[in-house]
Amino acid sequence: MERKLFVVLVHFLFLTTFSHVLGNPIEISTRQEPTTVNSNDTIVEELVWLAPFNSPGRVGKYEKLELGFELPKKITQQVNYFLLNGKGGINPFDPEAIDFRVELMAPDGSKIIRYGFYYASFSQKLSGSSENVASVQNEFIPEQTGYSWRFRFAPNLEGEWKIAVKIYVAGFETIILPESAFQCEKSNHKGLLKISQTTSEQDRWLYYSETSGPFFAVSENIANAGECGFYPSQLKRQLDGIQKLVDAGGNFTRFELGGQAALPDWPTYNNYASKLDEMFAFDQVVEKCEKNQVYFTLFRHHVEVMDRGDWANVRWELNPYKVGMNCTIEEYFTKPEIIKWQNNCLRYVFSRWGYSSNMAFYSYSEVDNWCTKLLENKTDKNAEKNAVVLLRNWISNQQKFIESNLNSSILFCHSPARLSDLENNPETSFFSLSDVIGLHSYGERKEINYTDRYDKIETYWNKFNKPVILEEMGPNKIAMYCCTGIEFHNSIWSSAFMGCFGTGLDWWWESGVFDGNYQKDLAHIQHFFSTENLRQGNYSPQKWKDASIKNSKLENFALKDDKKEHVLGWVHNATFYWRNLEESNLCLKNLVDEKTDLNAPCYFSKDPYGYSFSLLGKACPIEHNAVYQHEELKGFDDPKLKDKYTDKGGAQSIQNPSGMKRNPTFKLKELKTSGFIKKHWYSVEYYFTEGEIAGKAPIEVQKISTNALGTLEVNVPNLDFNHPDYAYKVIYLGYYR
Repeated sequence: MERKLFVVLVHFLFLTTFSHVLGNPIEISTRQEPTTVNSNDTIVEELVWLAPFNSPGRVGKYEKLELGFELPKKITQQVNYFLLNGKGGINPFDPEAIDFRVELMAPDGSKIIRYGFYYASFSQKLSGSSENVASVQNEFIPEQTGYSWRFRFAPNLEGEWKIAVKIYVAGFETIILPESAFQCEKSNHKGLLKISQTTSEQDRWLYYSETSGPFFAVSENIANAGECGFYPSQLKRQLDGIQKLVDAGGNFTRFELGGQAALPDWPTYNNYASKLDEMFAFDQVVEKCEKNQVYFTLFRHHVEVMDRGDWANVRWELNPYKVGMNCTIEEYFTKPEIIKWQNNCLRYVFSRWGYSSNMAFYSYSEVDNWCTKLLENKTDKNAEKNAVVLLRNWISNQQKFIESNLNSSILFCHSPARLSDLENNPETSFFSLSDVIGLHSYGERKEINYTDRYDKIETYWNKFNKPVILEEMGPNKIAMYCCTGIEFHNSIWSSAFMGCFGTGLDWWWESGVFDGNYQKDLAHIQHFFSTENLRQGNYSPQKWKDASIKNSKLENFALKDDKKEHVLGWVHNATFYWRNLEESNLCLKNLVDEKTDLNAPCYFSKDPYGYSFSLLGKACPIEHNAVYQHEELKGFDDPKLKDKYTDKGGAQSIQNPSGMKRNPTFKLKELKTSGFIKKHWYSVEYYFTEGEIAGKAPIEVQKISTNALGTLEVNVPNLDFNHPDYAYKVIYLGYYR
């Protein structure tokens, strides 16, 4: 709180001594006679072009346009008074006090209304050493802000756009700016992510609005903005995480719009001044995605209305509406005055970031956890249904506000933590509100991918006929990531062939995936799918294993096109499972043996400035000698985590020096059926799933035919410690003897 007060005070001092810091700003139109507010007030300037900086008056299609504006001095003084005192003056975050309204006329003559927002600039102080935590500087410092009112927009039509601005300020005459215009030009942006509703398998797969080309999500969560605050060090980690994802060929991620970070109405529901620095930081996250063609989900976190010890700074007891309005949990979702301010927050969020063509979905994460406080001390048998209906209505109304009042065409993706029978009822189903279905599935059991994840995806695809994504996955026993990335590897490869629109997103990006550099395996997935059009082929998933889960040595996940001519798949030696690597991995053996002196570097992974990022997602100053807590090392020897091979030597190689034709087979079903004489023939091309990518040529190629049932029985390559799995492509060759 002291840091926040400092930010507000310094920002106020800069504002009261305002001077332009942008050199000679470029106006978006020829200067006309300026509009005035009262005869004795400062002259009002026109909108000023800020971005794209190098092409004033011109912006690429789907790319960001940013304009700046400064209100007259008399109004600005009133705004500054509010920012300093939190009351009185004019609240720049209240549309009833200042309504910065922008009417845009598109080249086709259609009109839309969007809004301006209050903005402040900051610099970063990030220095010090983890050896001397007391010397760390890790804060945002307010800077002089040129044009503290901003408008952002990404045009979707080429040609001339016209802008008409009216600014309504309580107690002042309406400010009407001279009409302006800008030109939207062709760009390389692929457009928005879109879904279809053909009722066919095609609807599993997303596409780009501009190119109509297929979008396959090569993805990883970069979600958590730090439980203790969005400091410069945490911003740096998120930006570095995006870069690591991009370097691995990734194109999709998720960001938490959290109370401890960029969510505007925390900790004060009607005053966002103390959040201007975190919002300035999140601007950089969005811009990083835009520059690197990364699409993202912006999700609201259930911790806002829960009391959880691991989210001490963002919880219901500190919720700004409970604190500022003394409301009950039911009133939070229903009271008109609270809903009004919640909508004001939505308006600010979408004015600041909703322009972005790279924001794929807006989301409420783990909706069942949003209901936990509603169910406290409730014994009524209908309590769960009533809570779900209340929450569902609240989310539905927020969606309607975003679509109608904010004129946004954003897609929605909601997710539960635990699937409920209530999802089978349209009245209580959150998935019926969603354009895209998000599923969460954590665990490290051998069957987690083959049964739990695959079956959930198929169940809800079949029920709702909407694209599905595993937007959160990973092990519960995350300390394993200190020792091995095999669980991450197996999960991203298997999930890519489960029929969801991309790879699953592992939650443990901070002290897990990126610290272990495990995300590099995504590069092979991107390479493998880069030439495929799953949408055009109406691909659908199938799976196969050679025995029961605990006894299986082979498992296969595949996508088959509707013409039965092309299959994409991943075959895996199922004994290469983290629990079977104990004998070859000393770190895993220490975990299984519950070694209390384990101090794996990935757990308290420090940046150079003395801040730790634990597996709970915290971003707090820590003591230099922080180590594992013993409780977090327990349970790795649970018998439920073992399979047939765990106590019999662990992972078992499949290899034959005489060649792969002597190896076991896996089955691909529902292909073209062969006759007794003439047969349908296919080639099977194998590709590495890790290591250096060496061109596009397959590693090995087989040529085989189906049987009378249309099943292809494929011999596996050697699946050993060097390569326990392969990706493959099956291509139809023809029908002949």
